[in-house]
Amino acid sequence: MPVYFGLWKLNTNIPPPPTAEEQARMNEAFLAMIKSQMQEGVLKEEYTFLEGGHGYFITGDVPEEKIHEPLRHGCPSLPSNSIG
Repeated sequence: MPVYFGLWKLNTNIPPPPTAEEQARMNEAFLAMIKSQMQEGVLKEEYTFLEGGHGYFITGDVPEEKIHEPLRHGCPSLPSNSIG
């Protein structure tokens, strides 16, 4: 199976949470998802750029379906480009 390099960015089409507390919870959920994927071996590396709304990832040796799985769960950060 191939290893993928991808860029991700915050989906700005989704309205922001109404309160700062809810926005913090959403960010914590995203970070927890990344940590979980790192522990599972789905991701080998993930980096958030300085601005915070986008970054990159490098996957482990996993099927492409596994990379897009978070999208089915409503993750607000979308892979914008992947290279296999």
